[in-house]
Amino acid sequence: MRIALAAIGFLAAACAAPGPTVLPDPMARANPASPPTTAAPVIGNAGFETDFVAGRSCPPRWSCSVHADGSSFRFAPDSTTASEGVRSLLLERVGREPWATVTQSFKAEGLRGKRVRFSIAVRAQGVDGEGAGAWLLLNGGGQVLDHQVRRLVGTGDWRRHEIEVLVPANAEYLSVGGTLEGGGRAWFDDARLELLGPAPGR
Repeated sequence: MRIALAAIGFLAAACAAPGPTVLPDPMARANPASPPTTAAPVIGNAGFETDFVAGRSCPPRWSCSVHADGSSFRFAPDSTTASEGVRSLLLERVGREPWATVTQSFKAEGLRGKRVRFSIAVRAQGVDGEGAGAWLLLNGGGQVLDHQVRRLVGTGDWRRHEIEVLVPANAEYLSVGGTLEGGGRAWFDDARLELLGPAPGR
């Protein structure tokens, strides 16, 4: 079972049945953080520059999930706009479901007791509902330890959304990515995961 499904478990618990539809990508996989950690885990295909695999509707190295009906959102490469590089990921609601996410997950052992920052560039067009933005989840022992989202509503040009967290001692997995919770269109680009150092007093 791919580690990325840890994030999906939280989303399923947070929403009423039926649960989310996962759009599988065989290239998406957990990237272990090798202790002792001197750098943050590397986000694969962080700028969404890699071509989609034929027959797959999720960008390589990422996992995509949609509430209940997977056809309600479209994930597509877009070479007409980018924060960095030559393309970005377009996430667009085309049906009635309330949310979709694009995520990557990492083992958290080497990050425990350290502060990390996740950031991603976001652009929005006609976004309503809860909004679009950066998404982060920490879990361990079958429980959600921390869940944060930074959201943008309406229409706006590229803007970097940041989330900083202290990874608790019982964390097992760190999942990061972007979400669109509502209608409209959102673009994501240039995802970054940075290690800020140990917690104060350690």
